[in-house]
Formats: sequence, structure tokens, C-alpha cells
Amino acid sequence: MQVSVADIKARFTAIARLADAGQEVIITNRGRPAYRLLPIIPVPLRSAFPDTTSLAMQSKPSQTLVNGLWRIGVRKMSGFNPPCPTQSM
Repeated sequence: MQVSVADIKARFTAIARLADAGQEVIITNRGRPAYRLLPIIPVPLRSAFPDTTSLAMQSKPSQTLVNGLWRIGVRKMSGFNPPCPTQSM
């Protein structure tokens, strides 16, 4: 639906109801499309940092990573996971 700026000024409530019902309303200025009136569709909020712990626990390390760690001497030890660098004092 296209309406002029003058029409939108005169019948804003009725036109806004059309947009709220899902109809796209194009507002023209001097006969040319200038604005689009659409309803705002709420988007469910999600965490900026989703919990990926369960995904990490399910994933398997890539063979390249395992081979690289093995090459530099990192071995899986009982009760020690993941490996940490040693500290000398």
C-alpha cells in the first residue's frame, strides 16, 4: 500500500493499524517512495555468551591438534586434564 505524507498525517492511526496487521505501507513524498512503515517484530533475547560447555564436552579434538600436542610432549595423565605449563621458582 502506498500513501502520501499528507495522507499519513490525516489518517495515521488507521494506516498504523494496517502496518500492525502485517501490511507493508510505503509513504511517498511528492509521488516518490520515501519511507516504509512496518511493525517491529520482537526477537527473543539470547545471551551474548552462550554456554558451550556441553558442546565442548561432546566434541572430539582434531587429530592435528592431538598430534601437535603429542609432538611437544603433552601426554594425557590420570587426574590431570587439561595440561598446564609447569612453573619453576
